[in-house]
Formats: sequence, structure tokens, C-alpha cells
Amino acid sequence: MSKSKISVILPCFNGLACLKLCLESVLRAVEHYGEAEVILVDNGSTDGSYEWMRQEHGSKLRILRLPEGTISAVRNHGAREAGGEYLSFIDSDCLVPEDYFDRALEVFRTVPADAAGCEPELPPDPGWIEETWVRLHWIQDGYVSYLYGANFLIRRSAFEKVGG
Repeated sequence: MSKSKISVILPCFNGLACLKLCLESVLRAVEHYGEAEVILVDNGSTDGSYEWMRQEHGSKLRILRLPEGTISAVRNHGAREAGGEYLSFIDSDCLVPEDYFDRALEVFRTVPADAAGCEPELPPDPGWIEETWVRLHWIQDGYVSYLYGANFLIRRSAFEKVGG
């Protein structure tokens, strides 16, 4: 059975310290899943993130830049360039397990949902902002009315229906 293509959109702004760990985890998950593309979108970083992305991954991954955009604009910029049936948004300070995409798509196979998400796993020694954000926005299992953008997957058709 063929797998649905997933486009991973990974926005970054001055996140070089976390970006390396994040991208390692995403690339392991992409390799495990198989049918996925990764699009990195830099938001005008000044800490070397963009240069590192281009140097380390410029020949293998799509790298875009949208300086001074809102986080929504940066995500939407990546989504417009994506070719997947599903869009996976993972922030550059989040880690995902190797079976992340299989587990996420299992939600779509078992319940009538257009979007799914889970609490992100923070990298070792997260900043206080990242740690506080996760603790304040802990989501319970089941249907919810809010998925935070740091870590969620949505059907492209639903994403386009609501205008991004």
C-alpha cells in the first residue's frame, strides 16, 4: 500500500542551538516514514541558522527565507511550496520520535479528523520561554478545539479550505 506524501514545514528564527537537534529528529522520522519532504523556512535569523541550513543541508533540503514575517506567514510560505497531501508543521525547538509520521497518520485512519497534533518534546536544556509555553499549553488526549502550531499535522485540503 502506498503511503501519503507528507511535507514537513520547519520554521526557524535564531534557533541554531535547538535547530540541529530538531532537524536530526525530523530527518530520522522522515527516513523511517519514507514518503516525505522537508522545507526549512528561515525568518531572518541573525545567529547563523540560515547559513548553517544552507551549508549543511542546502543540497538535500528545500531552504526558503521570509525575513520579518509573522510565524503564520512563515508557515504559510513553506506550505505554498509544499507538495504533500499532508502538511506537518514542526517548530525548530521541537523534537519528534522516529515513528512520528506513522503515529500521526494513524489518527487520520482511525478518527474523522482533518488535523492532529501532540505535545512537543523539548530539547535538553530548553529556554524558559519554550518550557513555559509547553507547560501552559498542555493538550489532553481526544478531540480539542485548539492545536498549537509548534507541532501539528493537517490535511492539505483542510489547510487550503481555511485559507492557510
